[in-house]
Amino acid sequence: MTGESESNARVMRPERATLKPSLDVCCCTRMDHGQRKAVDRATPSLRCRQEQQLQGTSRADLMKRIGAAAGLIGIIGAFALALALQPDPRGMGTHQQLGMPPCTMYQFTGLPCPTCGVTTAFAHIVRLQVLDAIRVQPFCVVVLAIMLLCAAWCAATIVRGNGVSNWLGDRRIKWPHWIWTCVALGLLSWGYKIAIVLMSS
Repeated sequence: MTGESESNARVMRPERATLKPSLDVCCCTRMDHGQRKAVDRATPSLRCRQEQQLQGTSRADLMKRIGAAAGLIGIIGAFALALALQPDPRGMGTHQQLGMPPCTMYQFTGLPCPTCGVTTAFAHIVRLQVLDAIRVQPFCVVVLAIMLLCAAWCAATIVRGNGVSNWLGDRRIKWPHWIWTCVALGLLSWGYKIAIVLMSS
């Protein structure tokens, strides 16, 4: 009996050994299946987040297009208004045709303010009288360039949406340099305007 039991044990040991790999395979498949379930449960939330991000970007894109359209309408309206005004022969005071009061600084000091003559210069520009506009107020060239660039930016934003802002961000434009350049040109134009008024008085 002892010999038979020993032989049976020897036969059973390999069978038990062969069962271990199959159990390990089952555990691995169960873990993989659980991971798949976890991924499947996480996928809808990920999709929701992506959809929310897309909706947010599309909404922001739409708001930028609307703002650009409003800006472009405002610029076109400014040019149309300048066309409706007649340039004042004094070189300033054209804005009074809109019911606005005369320049306060000029009334009290006899010297023009930094913006004196801009409206008159624009009334000349829309009539293609460029030399007369520069003679009245040279800074109108800078203002005209800024308005044309803004109109181009608004038109491009209406067509392309957010891409124009990204393009400007990639160019890394040094805005302070441009702002100080415009300020310096404005001061020079103001000095020229003061000199013209003093010479004509």
